[in-house]
Amino acid sequence: TSEVAAHDGLEIPVHAFLPPEVKNGAKLPVIVNYHGGPTSVSEIRWNSQVRFFTSLGYAWVEPNVRGSTGFGRKYVMADDGAKRREALKDIETTGKWVAAQPWADKDRLVIYGGSYGGYTTLVGVTRYPHVWRAGVDIFGVANWVTFMQTTTGYIREVFKDEIGDPNKDRALLEELSPIHDVARIRSPLFVYAGANDPRVPRSESDLIVNALRTRGVPVEYMVAEDEGHSLGRRENLIEFMARCARFLEQSLG
Repeated sequence: TSEVAAHDGLEIPVHAFLPPEVKNGAKLPVIVNYHGGPTSVSEIRWNSQVRFFTSLGYAWVEPNVRGSTGFGRKYVMADDGAKRREALKDIETTGKWVAAQPWADKDRLVIYGGSYGGYTTLVGVTRYPHVWRAGVDIFGVANWVTFMQTTTGYIREVFKDEIGDPNKDRALLEELSPIHDVARIRSPLFVYAGANDPRVPRSESDLIVNALRTRGVPVEYMVAEDEGHSLGRRENLIEFMARCARFLEQSLG
């Protein structure tokens, strides 16, 4: 675990899971996984995706950017509303920190995440395309306005506090929506969606996939017909990891 200084001096906790190859001094491709929530936390634990990708020789890094739980009330509220602008800068900060590590191949960094972490992936490849070689977006939000129109009631209320009220803060929601910056994406993207997702409807993933296909940016789209806001069925998880690993191998060269 390390502490990374943000642009404004805030300390960002970061966990790194390293494969055996690091002992040989190898420069490793790195998957930087941002958790969902955003009021959640990445903990040191056993995880099938971490174990799978480190077994393939990837380093796996998990930043707990501002807004994460477990580091005090001030930290968890440091990304609410308009403060989201500052929180998004943590994506570039942590990506550049990873790139500077002695075990990292700075030219093979992958931004990865699910739900709000999927949104983080989309922000990373639109606002900071110079950092990331490829991205993995697991049911991420592409457009906060359409998301707020289609998600379920409880989740909508949560995000009115986290992001903004679509009636009062529409300009902020538009500003924070990656769909408006798709022309900046140059990184290949792997997108996953559950067909029956009530939280982040599949339509959010359709938006980003269609936009990239129109522009000719490499994108692979996996839709699980028997999943909601989940990647829980064993056969789907196996397919996801196999397809994602092949996609990243091709994308990183």
